[in-house]
Amino acid sequence: VVDLKQKVAKADALRRKLHNELQELKGNIRVFARVRPGGGEERSVVAVDDEVGSVVVPHNNAPAAFKFDRAFSPRATQEEVFDEVSNFVQSALDGFNVSLFAYGQTGSGKTHTMFGGEGCEGIIPRAMTQILEAVQGQADHGWAYVLEASFLEVYNEAVRDLLCGQEEREGKKYIIVAGENGRHDVTDLIARPVCSVEDVRAMMLEAQKNKATAKTDMNEQSSRSHTVFSMRITGTRSGGAHGQEQRLHGSLHLVDLAGSERLQKSHAEGQRLKETQSINKSLSAL
Repeated sequence: VVDLKQKVAKADALRRKLHNELQELKGNIRVFARVRPGGGEERSVVAVDDEVGSVVVPHNNAPAAFKFDRAFSPRATQEEVFDEVSNFVQSALDGFNVSLFAYGQTGSGKTHTMFGGEGCEGIIPRAMTQILEAVQGQADHGWAYVLEASFLEVYNEAVRDLLCGQEEREGKKYIIVAGENGRHDVTDLIARPVCSVEDVRAMMLEAQKNKATAKTDMNEQSSRSHTVFSMRITGTRSGGAHGQEQRLHGSLHLVDLAGSERLQKSHAEGQRLKETQSINKSLSAL
């Protein structure tokens, strides 16, 4: 039995190695484009070639083509988008630090892609389902996992915990510091254990309630901050490939960036203007 367990452990280690070598061959940094469907009388002037990953837009009465690692047309479903990024989620389970950013103009569908809605779940809930199913499956191979999640936003260049209200934040200092295993931590940030998809949904509802949003001329409900959902994954198994304990430390950061704005179109004033300036400044830095 011990010999069989060690063979399974070696096969699992080889699977992780090959999977992540494949991800490196594809590129550790990849850029995907998704074109939002038009609404009402809106007419799209963007052409998407799914096969070659290009997006074509008119510029000075001529087509201008942009090439991406993958392009999704307005017909693409939430499931198709997640299928393309699910391998990144697996890498986090395998002990790597993974980040995925949703970047684009305000109103372009970033929050819909990341969070989704009723009957069309986005990347965050789908990623959690994948992780929890994998954790359950790996239990048969002797792995035990601890999952912890946090939700923060960067609003006007200040970090805020979305899992506690304004009054609870009083006196807390949210400072980014270097942590263990190549990670970065935020002091005083709440990290909650995750045992089910329902735990994540409850956190998403709480975060959305505390998140900074406002109406502008470009978006009915514009995000006024960058939102970061983070999951820390720790896996342990005794009797590994060489009989010793194995330990994996991975993390998954899913980021819904605030949308870039043109002031002449959003007509932001007062506090909205300050928010826009902070958003555009941080996006330029990124």
